[in-house]
Amino acid sequence: MKKRNFGRGFFDDDFFAEFERIEEMMRDMLDEHMEHLDDSDLKQMEGSRPKIYGFTLEFGPEGKGKLTEFGNTHSMQRQEQKQKKGEPFVDVINHPENVTVIAELPGVDEKHLDVKAFAKQLSLRVTDPQRLFSKTVVLPAEVDPKTLKRSLKNGILELVLKKA
Repeated sequence: MKKRNFGRGFFDDDFFAEFERIEEMMRDMLDEHMEHLDDSDLKQMEGSRPKIYGFTLEFGPEGKGKLTEFGNTHSMQRQEQKQKKGEPFVDVINHPENVTVIAELPGVDEKHLDVKAFAKQLSLRVTDPQRLFSKTVVLPAEVDPKTLKRSLKNGILELVLKKA
């Protein structure tokens, strides 16, 4: 792998070394995933739903990274069967007049989505046996559950609740 020179005068080598380590880790994950694809995966892809594979990398306050994979490829389905239920990735945005919750639910159909709103929390559940997601989200402010508006588009669920 060719190293890039980003004008390192301002930053020390440790700053860029972390990005290079993350890039190497992502390449290793992709290579490992591609090794698990076989002819049955390719045959299954023909005439079926799109295959989804991805990951998120989050850093906590202590600086430690947490890598989480998601998707519906054959190897990911085997991994998810071991875990039974997955947690969708969720962002909560506290606006002055409302609270917005955005969840990643790849491949989920509206008819399999169960959302329940309460004054201080929100419950998300997917009932599709192929995609088991479940999460309870604590809201940053008290909301009026009756004002829940939801939109599911391309696997992204957006929920908006007015503050009480």
